Amino acid sequence: MKYCAIYRNGGTENFSWHRVMNPTTRDIAEADAAILRRGGRLAYVVQYERSIAVGLPETYAAGQECAE
Repeated sequence: MKYCAIYRNGGTENFSWHRVMNPTTRDIAEADAAILRRGGRLAYVVQYERSIAVGLPETYAAGQECAE
């Protein structure tokens, strides 16, 4: 199974969610998410195929429910 990090960019009125586009192992995706968090971004690790099929969160306050 492949994983990726997703992260939120922007403020409450002008935000967007992004996917780190390198499907990889969970350990590497966790490391990617940790780097994004250190940079001040909200980041989660998700299954890559699921993030493609379902899409990225649409709300600013998307919570842990989007993470694995």
